[in-house]
Amino acid sequence: MTASISAEFLALQELLAGRYSIERELGRGGMGIVLLARDVALDRPVAIKLLPPHLATHPDERDRFLQEARTAAGLAHPNIVPIHLVEAHGDLVFFVMGFVDGETLRERVERAGPLPPRLAVKLLQEVAWALGAAHQRGVIHRDVKPDNIMIERATERAVVTDFGIALGSPAGKAESPGGGGSVTGTARYMSPEQACGEPVDARSDLYSLGATFFYALTGRAPFEAANAPAIITKHVYEIAPLVHALRPEVPAKLGAVVDRLLRKAPSERFQTADDLARVAGELRGRDFRAPPLLRAFVRNAQVSTLVLLTSVLAGKGMGIIGAILIFQLVVVARRLLKDGYTFGDIRAALLAERQVQQEEAEVVKQRKWFRWTRCGTGSGPEEPDARSSGSLGGASRRLHARPCPRSSGPSSCWDARCSPLIRRCRMRSGARHETSPL
Repeated sequence: MTASISAEFLALQELLAGRYSIERELGRGGMGIVLLARDVALDRPVAIKLLPPHLATHPDERDRFLQEARTAAGLAHPNIVPIHLVEAHGDLVFFVMGFVDGETLRERVERAGPLPPRLAVKLLQEVAWALGAAHQRGVIHRDVKPDNIMIERATERAVVTDFGIALGSPAGKAESPGGGGSVTGTARYMSPEQACGEPVDARSDLYSLGATFFYALTGRAPFEAANAPAIITKHVYEIAPLVHALRPEVPAKLGAVVDRLLRKAPSERFQTADDLARVAGELRGRDFRAPPLLRAFVRNAQVSTLVLLTSVLAGKGMGIIGAILIFQLVVVARRLLKDGYTFGDIRAALLAERQVQQEEAEVVKQRKWFRWTRCGTGSGPEEPDARSSGSLGGASRRLHARPCPRSSGPSSCWDARCSPLIRRCRMRSGARHETSPL
């Protein structure tokens, strides 16, 4: 322990002796103090969340704190912080959870500015997975915001935390039947129905998720005002600004996903977190595919580079043709960026295209070698069996020999393999081969 550990932490350390060793304080908020500790038995870092002693004497605050731990403990998911232990001893009410070595989404944006679109859509999908798992267990988070999303430093994995006001546990249901009648949450990221105290469901979390990633992509919340009631009023009555209007470089399709999440009517949003995760996955899928437009751009770029390089080496400069080629590339590049592709996607497509071209060149080389070998020996290919012959419409295609119309006498060739080059070679060398009866 360090010298900064206060008396309240010394009492907790005495209680945890032999199990956990407290190292330092990580941070504190209105509902808890978070400490970094080490699991003695497993030799791994953990985080301990302690209810402030002045709140531990209030039954409502105490129950709410323990509810968070019990709710999260029932949600086993890689994108939800795991809970290892929950205990209450007098004024010491705490739970032990997995330690995420990283920073919150709010801290990331404050430190480095709005997220790159590629990282944003990755985190969006992972948080959607986490919320989907919670919703399937009947748990509504009700406080999705940048402070409750951790980003792991090593992997940039998103981890959802703080289920303190989640709806779905017995304590949460006792608050109001169906979740209505009370207003809980954070004003900047609260859904309209939650702000009005109406019953909420999974789509309320998705609205809050949309507000959270609006902040992640633009650096500001969708609505700002002098106080919380004014912000809540805007959530209820005003239309959220478009992401693309505030940050034009955000891909249109990603911006449209966030804009849809921020619609006032729950029926107009994504209906489930799984639907959102699937759409986000389709956006991320471009990292592994090179669509026709992207492949065409890469090939055109290669050709244009060769043409311009040849012109420069020939001493003719770029010229009109070079200017036209560059203009076409710029137009296509702008279209790709607008559709959501990045320079990283173009680079990946370039590498994939180069590999494809190398494979094609190798196949062509092998075919040429095979043809020249046949040409020198004068032997035809063996009759393929049912396993090696190609199929068209489910029927095997068999190769038959027939007289070559361009050769004379007994010379013939295989109609499926013969080429003018081989025909000329055979005619010059006098090679002959047997023909199969038609």
